[in-house]
Amino acid sequence: MNREIYGNNDLIEASEKGEIEIVEKLLKAGTKVNIPDKYGNTALILASKNGYKEIVDLLLKAGAKVDKKNENKKTALILASQNGYTEIVNLLLNAKADPNIENDWEYTALIQASYGGYTEIVEKLLEAGADPNRQDGVEYTALNYALPLGHTQIINLLIEYGADISVLSIEDQQKYSKYIIENKKIKAAKRK
Repeated sequence: MNREIYGNNDLIEASEKGEIEIVEKLLKAGTKVNIPDKYGNTALILASKNGYKEIVDLLLKAGAKVDKKNENKKTALILASQNGYTEIVNLLLNAKADPNIENDWEYTALIQASYGGYTEIVEKLLEAGADPNRQDGVEYTALNYALPLGHTQIINLLIEYGADISVLSIEDQQKYSKYIIENKKIKAAKRK
């Protein structure tokens, strides 16, 4: 296999497996960090997907391109958000990752985090400019995924950042209305 075409498999493999000592040695030896494997995965994408924060940090410092996509158009940020890795999401956003990039299903990091129930990640993405009204391939927004799953804190954040409830189906609008009524009852009970 040609390493210039398909990437440095040693760096990619070590990053995917969390082998930080090997990653450090390869980076010190000048290994290129942005060459993907045959599936388009870079070392940063795989380290982010698997939750290896220290390796993500090393790769970013070595010049890894933060918004590179694999063959499914998934970025490191989409995968870290999907898997609930808050610290990695923070690193990627600090490195100016674009929170509105879509994968091949048109899911964004915000949609993935909302579906997964990762409140802190949702908040970080919204603060970084993620669009709460971005629709995926079936015209669902992050709110469409959070609402039926009962992710109340995420629903509140999405509404606070301007999520449009008119994109919800009639059934989901009814769930939203029920959610609002129940939320008011809870707040009223807490005041007593």
